[in-house]
Amino acid sequence: MADYINNEITASALIASSAIEDTPVYSHNGEKIGKIYNFIVDKYTGHIVYAVMSGGGFLGVGEHYYPIPWRSLSFVETPQSFVANITKDNFAKAPKYERGFGPVYGSAYRIMVDDFYGLPR
Repeated sequence: MADYINNEITASALIASSAIEDTPVYSHNGEKIGKIYNFIVDKYTGHIVYAVMSGGGFLGVGEHYYPIPWRSLSFVETPQSFVANITKDNFAKAPKYERGFGPVYGSAYRIMVDDFYGLPR
C-alpha cells in the first residue's frame, strides 16, 4: 500500500511527479549537470519517454532544456537524484532547446535523441 508524505504518494516503485521536479541530475562521474524540469509522456501508452532537464543560465535567462530518455537515467534514493550515463563535457553537445522553442517530439527526433545517448532502437 502506498504511503502519503506531504500529500505525495510514495511506495517502493511509485513517486509523484511533483516530488521529482527540481530533482538534481548528475553525470555518471558525480558532476551536477542540471535538474528535472518536467516529463514527456506518451499519451497513448502512459509511459514516460523523456525527463526534460533544465540547465545553464541564471534565474531562467539563457537556460536550456535537455530531453533525456527516461531509460537512460538511474534513480538514486539518498540523496534523491538522477544519474545520466554521460559526462558533463559530452552533455554540452546533447540535444537541447530554449524556452518557447520546444521540438516536435516525432519519430525522427526520438531517433536522434536515442542515438545521442547510445540507446538501441
